[in-house]
Amino acid sequence: MPTETELLILSLPTADSSIHSNPHPNVVDPKSNLKIYKFLGTLAIFSELPEKELKILANSCYIKTINAGQTITIEGDDKSLYGFLVISGRMAVMKSSLSGKELIVELLPPGDLFGLIIALSPKDQINELYVRAELKSEVISIPISALTSVLSSHPRLYKNFFDYLLVHLQSSYRISRGLAHDSVEVRIAMILLRLAQNFARELPAPQDQTIDITRQQLAELTGTTTESAIRATRLMEKSGLIDVSRPGVIRVLNLLELRKIADQ
Repeated sequence: MPTETELLILSLPTADSSIHSNPHPNVVDPKSNLKIYKFLGTLAIFSELPEKELKILANSCYIKTINAGQTITIEGDDKSLYGFLVISGRMAVMKSSLSGKELIVELLPPGDLFGLIIALSPKDQINELYVRAELKSEVISIPISALTSVLSSHPRLYKNFFDYLLVHLQSSYRISRGLAHDSVEVRIAMILLRLAQNFARELPAPQDQTIDITRQQLAELTGTTTESAIRATRLMEKSGLIDVSRPGVIRVLNLLELRKIADQ
């Protein structure tokens, strides 16, 4: 688990806070508010929300930057609790095993709703997980009181949360089934496809995707050892599917062939 000095608490900011890009969210920052409003407007969950209410919600939020390696947790009461949405970068959902080892449970791309879902969850579930920035990231902190107010006024928006949870559960089921039955190569192929879709750098060639990730992180995501992940990726490299010559970077060279392996 992270130490107290590593935690960025998503609760009501104080006047002397140095961890928030806007330590006084009640003070209007036109540029930030406009950025938040535009970003929220791109999300399906808020697509049916009237423009006026979307602006009110955006004005209650604030943006903060989280450096790679910093960890955020969610705590507070109903009035001070904040959830979050990733704007840019990459956040990893973490959990400590019984042996004390930190494990990556999920990676959150921009716009993922996990940071809102977990903040709406029972408090005992919140305490089981924390979120760490894998890369320098920007997040929107959203007051849960403001979010629940919107949901109460527009209960049909709950369907968007349900749709997200359904897709997330289906994905979790496929991963759980793969951990139990699929080979390491198949599991790694599946994860690389997901990473290429959500986190690859923008490059001209659609078949050439570059992902910033270590083999240790890949091992955690696929439920295997680092040594097994290294062996499997080396075999894929020999087959011309990926390039792992640079530390901390995996370059996908052939998405179509990778998909064939994942579909086995």
